[in-house]
Amino acid sequence: MIVFFAPGGRIGNLFFQLQFIASIRKPGEWIVATQLRDVPERLGFTRRLIRSENKLLINLIDHLFYPLIYQLFVKTRLIHFYGDDPNGTFRHRKGLLPIALVSGYFQFAPRQVMLTVPRLENHELNPVTQLLDQAASLPKVFIHVRRTDYLQHRLGNQVGIDLPFAFYERVLRRYFGELQRYHFFLIGDDPKWAERMFRFLPNRTVSPLGPWQDLYLMSCCDGGILSNSTFAWWGANFCQKKLPVVAPRFWLGWKQRQWVPAKIGASWMVFEDVEA
Repeated sequence: MIVFFAPGGRIGNLFFQLQFIASIRKPGEWIVATQLRDVPERLGFTRRLIRSENKLLINLIDHLFYPLIYQLFVKTRLIHFYGDDPNGTFRHRKGLLPIALVSGYFQFAPRQVMLTVPRLENHELNPVTQLLDQAASLPKVFIHVRRTDYLQHRLGNQVGIDLPFAFYERVLRRYFGELQRYHFFLIGDDPKWAERMFRFLPNRTVSPLGPWQDLYLMSCCDGGILSNSTFAWWGANFCQKKLPVVAPRFWLGWKQRQWVPAKIGASWMVFEDVEA
């Protein structure tokens, strides 16, 4: 059995957590988890899963159950323990019983991706299909933008980890020079900014869709330009990769010139420097 007191977070973060769980899970093993929202249903990850979104229970787990389990069962090596590691992998402490406590943020590029493109109902899929039809026969490229919370996000002694527009402009020029040859889908949390800044693109569509539909839309694209967001990471992972998939070098740590998270870069990405 795997006991996973998930850290919560947005869809992209939860994908990474479930990917890690899938990588250590034994056939037929049960999982007890919290704070997974509707992600398991979308991924077909519901078999032998017991989970809760109850806020009172989650508070009890965070402040009472987890410390007790860690002290009584992990430190005495009765059960296994998996924790995240600042170097970008994970720590494993073995135990006697076939139970594992998992805790942490496991944000590193997996050797084998065990998750699939999320499921959409027909009423959700139809608007995505309509947007894709706008591209006609042109190759499809997504551009993902993450701004809102990133504008004030503090990393070290610096504030702001959002990518400057110059990054996107340089990537477009270097990897997609003849812009009229492609249809670009602008996806992200600031559609007005995206519409204003990318108005020079001859063939563009700003997505008005929700996150699950946007993820599916990215999976249908031939390539893409990523923000430093785990949501963009998974959209790019699922995309067709017939064209370059370009990501910011150092990810969140582009100002410090250090990878944050340490090993989030994947072999199928092309990395481009970000200039402040």
